[in-house]
Formats: sequence, C-alpha cells, structure tokens
Amino acid sequence: MKKNIEGCLIGCGVGDTLGLPLEFLTKKQVLKRFPQKLRDFIAPVRHKYCSHMALGQYSDDTQLTIAIAKSIIDSKAINIDDIVKKHIEAFNEKPLRGWGPTTTNALEKLANGKSWQETGLPSAGTGPSMKISPVGLFYHLHHEKIFEACKNIGLMTHTDPRALVSSAVTAYAISYTLNHRNDFEKNHFIDTLINYAKDCEAKLGPTEEYLSNKLQIVKKSLEFDSGYLLEKVGARFYVLEAVPFSLGMFAMNPYDFEETLIETVNSGGDTDTNGAIVGALLGTFNGIDEIPDRWKTKLENYEMIKNLGSKLYEVTKTKKFSDLKIEIMG
Repeated sequence: MKKNIEGCLIGCGVGDTLGLPLEFLTKKQVLKRFPQKLRDFIAPVRHKYCSHMALGQYSDDTQLTIAIAKSIIDSKAINIDDIVKKHIEAFNEKPLRGWGPTTTNALEKLANGKSWQETGLPSAGTGPSMKISPVGLFYHLHHEKIFEACKNIGLMTHTDPRALVSSAVTAYAISYTLNHRNDFEKNHFIDTLINYAKDCEAKLGPTEEYLSNKLQIVKKSLEFDSGYLLEKVGARFYVLEAVPFSLGMFAMNPYDFEETLIETVNSGGDTDTNGAIVGALLGTFNGIDEIPDRWKTKLENYEMIKNLGSKLYEVTKTKKFSDLKIEIMG
C-alpha cells in the first residue's frame, strides 16, 4: 500500500504538470498543435497565466494537494485550522501558479485573518476537488468521515453544493481505488460513486444540477470510448464536467497509467486538474513503480512528494479508528 499512496501524490503531480500547457484549449486545438498528442512535459510558455513556469513545474493543483498532505502528516488528523495555515503558506509562494480566482479571493481573506467559515464564494469550480486526494487516502477505511472533512475543506474557498459534493466524491473514489486494487470493476466503481453522490447531495440540499446524474452519463459512456464521454459530459472548468470526466477516464482504462493520462490531457479543457485527478487515481491503483521514469525524473520536487507519500502511509497505517478525527477549529 505504501507504493500506492506514493503513487497517488506523484501521479497527481505528473498529471498536473503534463496537462498544464494544454489548459484552456479544446481537443481540436490540442490535436492541431500536437498531431501525435502531447506525451512529454513541456514548459507552459504559451499559457495565459503560467508562462513564467519551467518544464516539470506543477500548478496550484499539486501545491494544495501537498498542503493538505503535509497538514494530515503534521496533525495526524483533518485539522481545518492547520489546513488553512498550509494553504496560506502555499499562497505566499510567489509568483502564483495558475491559481483560480475563487481560491485566490478566499486566500487573500484568510491571509488577512478572516475565519475559514466566512471566506468561501458561491462557485462551482474545481478548486476543492483538485487537491482532495490525501483525504481519501487518510480515511480509506473510514468512508463515513470523508464527507464532513471534504465539506469543511471546501467551504473555505467554495460554498456551492456542486463543488462540495464533487470534492467528497473525488476523495471517495481515491479511497475506493486504494481498497479495490485487486478486484476493481468499472461498473461497480461508478455505481458506488453514484450512490455516494446521492447521499452527499441529500445532506446539502437542492442545487441547479447534480453530480449523481452526470455519473449516470459516465456509466453509459463506459460502453463506448473517451470521445463519447467528452461529448456527453465535457471536460472544462465547471466541476460537473471536470470531475465526472476524470472519473470516467480512469474507469475506462485504469490499468495503463501512461496512455490513460495522455488521453485525458489531450482531450482539452481543464487539463491540469483533469490530469491531476486522473493521475492521482491511476497512481493509487497502479502504484508509483508504474509511473514512467521519464516523467518522474523531471517532476519538480519528486523526492519531497514521494517522501510525503511515505509519511502519509505511516500516519494512515498507525492510526486507530478512535484516533481518526476531524478537528474543526477557528
């Protein structure tokens, strides 16, 4: 299991980094620029917000995944105050790496001392989902704790129920994947996520659109291919496109880390987040050894991220049920 937890964090970083230069492009635009598909890291020199970044550097998706992982390791719990502190530390690392406007706005308020319970905005963006994989790892044996943890982490930046539900479902998917490495079945995976999404939606009340309905479309897409999934679900920055698309891409081909990730980011849209989520799922399922060396050797802070995975494994392994807690402070 250690290699799977390491694989989750490294997979997130690899997917984020591979996808970042393609962000905002459509699939048609990606294929025009890369007729043979983008298969290796390049510097995001043409990116609207990240042209200052070098080859192998990751974006805010991985930065904030690292922040949550560090907090869990330090606190041996989901400590919201400490997660806020780690977010502020990442926010203070300038220049910013493609941070979304909702998260940026919230972090400015948090850095000025405002309570995390008052800083979120009514956005259905992907900010909570892109960084949430460490929660799924930490609570992989205690699914009942995932929703509350993800809701509170999400609320500090996003208050829209669609963002909160999608974050919890993404963490649950990580947990499921870690627990079903030897008996994974794609339809059962999606059915389980549909049921979990419905439970989360019931807790948060009515909203404009529901992830559980989008996941029904994902289930139908499993009979076809990624092109059908992209057409029916989308892969853009709206969380009810990016998250169901990412879950569907993983479910279609969880056994091939390289090709599934390449197909994901070359589909366009929110490519760094889609890459981060799919990379985290693939890394959890296959383990760190199945991630291509050519990506690992070029990934910024590879050894540090791998070491975080090792430490997170130790924290998760040694925790007893009675010790697993959510600390809501502030």
